[in-house]
Amino acid sequence: MGSVRASKIVNHKGHEGARRNHEAKSFVSFVVYGFAFCGSPSQTIQPSIIETVPNLSQRGLMIHPWHDVTPGDKLPQEFYTIVEIPFGSSVKYELDKASGMIKLDRVLYSAVYYPANYGFIPQTLAEDDDPLDVLVLCQETVVPLTMIHARTIGLMTMIDTGKKDHKIIAVATQDPEFNAYREAKDMPPHRSLMLRRFFQDYKQLEGKAVEVDEIQPAAEAYPIINDALHRYSEQRRKGFKGFGSH
Repeated sequence: MGSVRASKIVNHKGHEGARRNHEAKSFVSFVVYGFAFCGSPSQTIQPSIIETVPNLSQRGLMIHPWHDVTPGDKLPQEFYTIVEIPFGSSVKYELDKASGMIKLDRVLYSAVYYPANYGFIPQTLAEDDDPLDVLVLCQETVVPLTMIHARTIGLMTMIDTGKKDHKIIAVATQDPEFNAYREAKDMPPHRSLMLRRFFQDYKQLEGKAVEVDEIQPAAEAYPIINDALHRYSEQRRKGFKGFGSH
């Protein structure tokens, strides 16, 4: 009887070990691609995203979140966002353009936190030579490097150190709390005030002044997105040497 129980225990441990080994292999395969995916339960990572890097799994390389992820096929109204900074964070993370990793830029000097999940549209190049920024409204904090499918609802433009800095305002299409919004004006007025106030205040203790315009309708954001897509395409033909240095 004892030997039978021992056999069952060993057998159970064997199955458990095999299951964990399978999960570990699945996790490693997932990490190779470098992303979490925020979409509907039936969605998976698009084949077009993986196909942009031939023989990726054989080469054991990570996809670069800026260069190798497709922004989507419903631009400029809808697109994928790569999250850099989670909603509620007081830490400014940003993409290291050379490596594709997320790096710590700084801890915010002021007692404020990011009012939305903050990231960028892949394969875009804004006027400040960075990927185009996006604030994705979502009721949950989303971890860095997650892909969120988002819908454009507005545009907020800042003047930061004398340069225009556009922020696309968007909602997560798979969040029932926010996906009914089509325009920023549909949101409660206080939420719009919070978005603007954060960017007005977050650099004050660094001795830097930031001007923030009123949030504009979605239609004002569309040409900004299209221009950033075109600028990226033009720069990609020339090459991105030196773009990882700032």
